[in-house]
Amino acid sequence: MINLVAKISAELGLKEFQVNNSVKLMFEEECTIPFVARYRKEQTGSIDEVALRDIRDRYNYLTELETNKVKYLKVVEEHCKKSPELMAKFPELKAKFEKTETKQELEDLYLPFKPKRRTRAMIAKEKGLEPLLEKILAEAASISDLSLIAKPFVTAADSTIDPTLKVADVKAALAGAADIYAERIAETAELRSLVRQISQDSGFLVSKKIESGEHVNEDGEAIKDPKDKKMKKTDPSKYQNYFDYREPISKAASHRVMAVRRGEAEKVLRVAIDVDVERIVSELRTQALVGRSMSPEVKDWLNNVIDDSYRRLISTSIETELRLQLKQTAEVEAIRVFSENLENLLLLPPIPNHVVLGVDPGLRTGCKFAIVNETGKLLHSNTLMTDLGDRETNKTVVAKAEVLKMLKDFDVKYIAIGNGTGSREITRLIAAVMKENELKDIKRLVVSEAGASVYSTMDIAREEFPDLDPTIRSAVSIARRLQDPLAELVKIDPRSIGVGQYQHDVNVTKLKTSLEEVVESCVNRVGVNINTASYKLLSYV
Repeated sequence: MINLVAKISAELGLKEFQVNNSVKLMFEEECTIPFVARYRKEQTGSIDEVALRDIRDRYNYLTELETNKVKYLKVVEEHCKKSPELMAKFPELKAKFEKTETKQELEDLYLPFKPKRRTRAMIAKEKGLEPLLEKILAEAASISDLSLIAKPFVTAADSTIDPTLKVADVKAALAGAADIYAERIAETAELRSLVRQISQDSGFLVSKKIESGEHVNEDGEAIKDPKDKKMKKTDPSKYQNYFDYREPISKAASHRVMAVRRGEAEKVLRVAIDVDVERIVSELRTQALVGRSMSPEVKDWLNNVIDDSYRRLISTSIETELRLQLKQTAEVEAIRVFSENLENLLLLPPIPNHVVLGVDPGLRTGCKFAIVNETGKLLHSNTLMTDLGDRETNKTVVAKAEVLKMLKDFDVKYIAIGNGTGSREITRLIAAVMKENELKDIKRLVVSEAGASVYSTMDIAREEFPDLDPTIRSAVSIARRLQDPLAELVKIDPRSIGVGQYQHDVNVTKLKTSLEEVVESCVNRVGVNINTASYKLLSYV
């Protein structure tokens, strides 16, 4: 705890008592962040919600990192106990594990000990070819003919050992030794870190259009489908900006990363990370062979092994890591933007203590009208079939008369019109009613109706209006959004409110957690009227 607190305080530029008390309040006493920010200022030194969330996230990360260190070290120790040579190296390995500061560093160190599928290197070790590799490395400076070194490791023709463990010839022996060394290089943490850094510095996010009849295999390579299956349901044209797209991964904006990922998921785009392979292989050779004296033949052999290690083992895993890193960075930014937009929407100023007419526009099924009183109680509802074209028909005349009657009978002060299909047409009709009858005291506003249809079928809406048609419930929600945006919008799943992009492409759990925190923060910042608040609103208090 003390070490973690000191580390977090140094990273975030806070005092240790602030971090220590914040951690105790959030993790031991299970206080919410809004509560700590508002009512425990004397313990936290008045740090705000943003700093508290940073402390929480960093503490969770470091705690998980320390837990993984303990778990991985147990596995490594058990592995080392099988060999006295490995056990002698365990203290050094343990020190390296304990020094790691990121999960990526820890995973790189743990990779050689991680349980995995049977590899070519494992098969070569089973055939007894690891001593051949050690001999080549030990005598690298003096070896002039690798075939002579490998010959003793070839299985005799009359040998009775298991056929799967036989080494057919010198070529097979050297290939097995090469497989062992290639895997050793691929699992060396320092070398992986080198490749990752160069890939990040020189890498480009690239996307190309998948042509009609062209499909992608498991490795992301284009293949032709002889049957030319059905065309994709997705309209490819919406991804035309990414048909020949190339951008440094260090500069790729989050929305573009999310866009190409969605295009790839919908089989419209083929996406890859393009890196400077020549530079990577050159640096890898230099670092892997530094300080080693070698004959020309051994040097050529080792260089070929290093090339194979990168192309066959390292490149694909590093590309997967970089793509995951891009995805996670883009998700964080997308969730941040979503959260900010939601906060701005929830904190829109209310218009209380006025009678409001809510309008849910509709062309085919008619426009739905709902009038609510000063506290949001439904007073009247109606559905009007109107001709919303430029010509005035009998339907239009009847609709105008009915709208005028509602406005006057219930002394409406505000009209909230949903921004869905038909919004402009019904706005034009209502504006004409107000102009013709000189209703200058009534104010007309367009309100976002995102999520209103979702709310209309929710349990909370059915409980309040069991006998109302769902479309009328939508009109009620639109009217209430104008009266008190916060009180009304908290009833709806934040992901349905329509204030962010790619909400269906990001981590659902992280998005839900972030948005719930925003709602909780807004509710606690503004406060509630317990006499009129719904149980959904009170649940965030």
